[in-house]
Amino acid sequence: MSWLLSFVIGVLTAVTGCLCAGFIASLCVRWYRISSFEGGSGYFVVFTALFGLVAGFILGVVTSRFFVSTTGPWFGKASLASMGTALAIALVAGVLAWLAADLPPKMGGKDLELSVEVKFPASFTVPPPESLQNATAAVYVPGGRYQPSSRPEFSSQPSPDGTRVLSVSVPLSTSSSNKFLRVTLGKETDLLFRLALRPRPGQEDLEWSGWIESAWESDKPRPAESDRIYMRYRVLPVSPPPAGPTPEEEAARKESEEQAAFESIDPTAPITEWLPHTRYGVRGDRLAVAVRAITERETFLQEFSEILKSGTTEEVSDALRMVVHIEEPSPALVPPVTEFGQDLIRRIQRVNATRPEDDPGYEGFADVSVRFSAFMAAAHPLRARCGADFVPELKQITALARIRKDSIVMRGDVLRVAVYYLNEWAGIPPLPDDPKP
Repeated sequence: MSWLLSFVIGVLTAVTGCLCAGFIASLCVRWYRISSFEGGSGYFVVFTALFGLVAGFILGVVTSRFFVSTTGPWFGKASLASMGTALAIALVAGVLAWLAADLPPKMGGKDLELSVEVKFPASFTVPPPESLQNATAAVYVPGGRYQPSSRPEFSSQPSPDGTRVLSVSVPLSTSSSNKFLRVTLGKETDLLFRLALRPRPGQEDLEWSGWIESAWESDKPRPAESDRIYMRYRVLPVSPPPAGPTPEEEAARKESEEQAAFESIDPTAPITEWLPHTRYGVRGDRLAVAVRAITERETFLQEFSEILKSGTTEEVSDALRMVVHIEEPSPALVPPVTEFGQDLIRRIQRVNATRPEDDPGYEGFADVSVRFSAFMAAAHPLRARCGADFVPELKQITALARIRKDSIVMRGDVLRVAVYYLNEWAGIPPLPDDPKP
């Protein structure tokens, strides 16, 4: 067998090793809870796969040369032998990684948790509620990974003998045989209890354990019987939450609700009830019905004008954007839209006069941006089909939008658009420091 064929076998085995190593590494990410913080888990998978690539190439070349010296120049056998060896090594490595992993125990395919009761003596002073806000209880594995914690709660009333019971359910996500239960109730109380629980709990662990005494500091004597704290636990399978609807079912439910709401609208209802059904993305048949219900009524122009004068920003935006869907808009729409443009100019003057400390969130500019965008949406079809102008309004808006250079919204959403259409409609070029369209 030539060195060229050995190289080919090395490449084939390298691909096999890369795929196997990457697959095992992706399993280890879950088995060993490798964090994805700053791409840690991704780097682990990539570098492990690269190691498998290099190791596979070396294995393939070495195995192919072995066949040259022992069984003759048989390319097929050498390829199968080298790739089979790579697969065998990957299988052994995967099994060893699985055995060494601290996998969460399960029972009947369900996750497990510990139901815990901690009994405090009558001499114990329960911390105030504000201190218990940060109380935690969790399984603790010395030298092991972090375990999820829960917040414990005391019983509302002490028992007849004066003892108080603290109850909590703690996730059991470790199979380590060396584990403890740690309960902290602020800086003064930090308790540790030995959990004599096998790595894989059985049916008998569903019953309450005996009472287990809390550990105490080695340099101090054992507490008196009346001051000792005890804990008991039992294992509980955690039933998974009921399966929610699929995305298709959720979409169908939403569609059904929207259709029912649409069909329930009274044909004579104010146009504000129809306008939401003219927004972008609404189903075509509903859009057509809504536009007809709005525009074919005798009071359309009156209602439309009233919305532009006193409607909310959302209502105004819907009303102006609806004009785009009117095939033959009436010239009677031009005066109220022009008046809206004048009102928009006055609004910009007002927000320009505000100090940054009076409107730290620049909410006034955001409102102007929404109204201006809707104004331009209506101006386009009215210019094209009704011969409207709107250039005088656009000139004033452009001049005012240049004043507040500290508003990103005003410059990016208003001025940038205004100077572009002022150039398109009136041939007035933008200034050098205007934002580019």
